[in-house]
Amino acid sequence: MQKRLGSWTNPNVYPGVQTLLFDFGWLDYRDGCTGASTPEWFEGAETIGGYPAFEFTGVNLGRQFEDIASCNLAPSAPVPFIGAPHVVNYILNLNMP
Repeated sequence: MQKRLGSWTNPNVYPGVQTLLFDFGWLDYRDGCTGASTPEWFEGAETIGGYPAFEFTGVNLGRQFEDIASCNLAPSAPVPFIGAPHVVNYILNLNMP
């Protein structure tokens, strides 16, 4: 799920015309080593638009970026606790063209 938090609207000033969103929801996280799957509550931020971003090599990174992290109390908890402060088990960084 997403909630729009605001936007920058001046195309002549950094970061340009860009929207900021709060992303949140349940994801089934599968451990690549063990194959175990656990439901995890993820929260994070996303930006859409703005000035173009590039790698140091010049490769275009696109204009949509999302960084979300799980926030369960403990990976072994039988019932996950949503919003546990300062506890991140998994982080997902997504760059979309």
